[in-house]
Amino acid sequence: MAVKAFVSVLIVACPCALALAAPFVFGTAVRALHARGWHLKNGTVLESLALIDSLVFDKTGTLTATGVSPVRWIGPPLTRDESQRIRSLAEQSLHPLSIQITRFLANDSEPVILGNYREIQGCGIEGTVDALPVALGSRRWIMDALTRERSASLAAMNEVGGSSLDHEVHVLMGGAYRGAFVMEAHRAPGLQDLFRRLEPRYALGLLSGDQDRERELFARLLGPRAELRFSQSPFDKLEFIASWQQLGRKVLFAAGFFAAFLWSVKSGQYRDTVTPPLRVLLEETNVPKRKQEKSSSSRRQPQT
Repeated sequence: MAVKAFVSVLIVACPCALALAAPFVFGTAVRALHARGWHLKNGTVLESLALIDSLVFDKTGTLTATGVSPVRWIGPPLTRDESQRIRSLAEQSLHPLSIQITRFLANDSEPVILGNYREIQGCGIEGTVDALPVALGSRRWIMDALTRERSASLAAMNEVGGSSLDHEVHVLMGGAYRGAFVMEAHRAPGLQDLFRRLEPRYALGLLSGDQDRERELFARLLGPRAELRFSQSPFDKLEFIASWQQLGRKVLFAAGFFAAFLWSVKSGQYRDTVTPPLRVLLEETNVPKRKQEKSSSSRRQPQT
C-alpha cells in the first residue's frame, strides 16, 4: 500500500522523472549487455526476455565450438582434382563442418563448376562435379550407400574414423569410398556450470541435425528433465518450438543469430563487398538523381 501511495504521488508531482527513467534504464541495460556480447534490437526486448520460462539450444555451433581443432584427412592422399571436386561441393552447404572442410582445402584447390546437388539434413550433401558423383556425409549415410551398391570399398570404410566423439565427414567419389575428414569435437567452455544454474529455473531442450551419438553426454549436461532431439531438419526444429509454444511456454531458441547469418549468406550478402552503412549512403545519393530525372522528364513539353 505504501508503494502504491509513493508511486501515485511521484506520478502526480513529477511525471517527467518516470517518463525519462524507462528509456535510460533500457539504454543502460542494452549497453551493458552489448559489452558482454549480447546484442539486442532495442530495450523492449528485455521485457520479453523476462517472461521466458523455456530455453532450447541448437547443438552444432552453439554448444559445440567449430573451427577450434584442425581438420585431418584419413585415407589415401587426395589428388588436386579430387580436392577441387570436394571443395566445390562442400562450399554449397552452410553446415559448420562443411565450412571447415572448405577452409581446409582453400589453399590446395580452386572450386570448379558443379551440376545438380542436394543436401539431406542429418545425412550430408551429394552432387555431380565434372560429371562425377560426389557425396559428403555421415558415416551411417555413406555406409548405407555403399551397402546398397554392394561396394568393395565398404571394408575400407570400417577402418577409417576418429574417436566416438569426433566429427567425421566421409567422402564417396564415383561410387567408391575415398576417406574421411575428421575434426575433434569441442564443447563450448563453461557448459556444465551454465546448465547447473539454468536447470532448476527453466525447461531445457536440445535440437541437433546430427546423429544421437552424443545423447548421453548432453543428457548429463542438461539434466534429466531436458528434452533432446537428434536428426532434426530445420522444419522439425520449427515444429518442436511451435509445440512448446502451444503448451503456453515462452521459448528462447539459442540459434537466432546463426539463422540470421544463414539468411544473409543465402541472400548474397556474404559476397557483398559494400558494407551496409556504405550501401545506405550510396542508395541515398542515388535517390535525388532519380527524382531529378523524373521531374525533368515531366517538365518536357511535347513537340508540335
